[in-house]
Amino acid sequence: SATIDGLDDRESLGGLREARDFDLDGDEYRGRVDSIGEPVGPPVELAVFRNTSDLSETIAENRLLIGGLLLAFLLLAMLAAGIVSRTLTGQIGNFLAAARRLARGDFAHPAPASGRDEFAELGREFNSMSGQLAAKIDEVERKRQELEETIRRVGDALATGLDRDGVVALAVRQAVDACGAEAGRALPLE
Repeated sequence: SATIDGLDDRESLGGLREARDFDLDGDEYRGRVDSIGEPVGPPVELAVFRNTSDLSETIAENRLLIGGLLLAFLLLAMLAAGIVSRTLTGQIGNFLAAARRLARGDFAHPAPASGRDEFAELGREFNSMSGQLAAKIDEVERKRQELEETIRRVGDALATGLDRDGVVALAVRQAVDACGAEAGRALPLE
């Protein structure tokens, strides 16, 4: 005849249909009772109890170990986050330096593009864009020089008094330059 703490006076073992904790003669238990129907006669009540005193003591003793493990995990997570942050900041810094070089017109030093990650892909695209920009700047410079030459030739033609032969020679030179030909010749129409 043991006393069960955690059950009020109206409950019996049959009241433990759901698993729960209770004290029995000073020991901690977790258990439940279930009825098993019999084909003949009254149902049989099956009670399953487990002493949880040892488990509670083990948990209490290991709280410090569990806390230490959680703290170590937290520190490792923070360390990993710091390393990833520094790495990303370094890669972004390299791209920023490359962008500043481009702004100054320095196309000789490409952005870092080693590896297979997204930053390497960004570096390759950045370098491709840099090469295209350098080519466009060279083309604009070439066109500017051609325009200067054309203006000089027109000035020379105006200085010669716009004689017929001078204007024809100027037109031939302009046509040769515009077509990228090696030579040109004007023939009179009859």
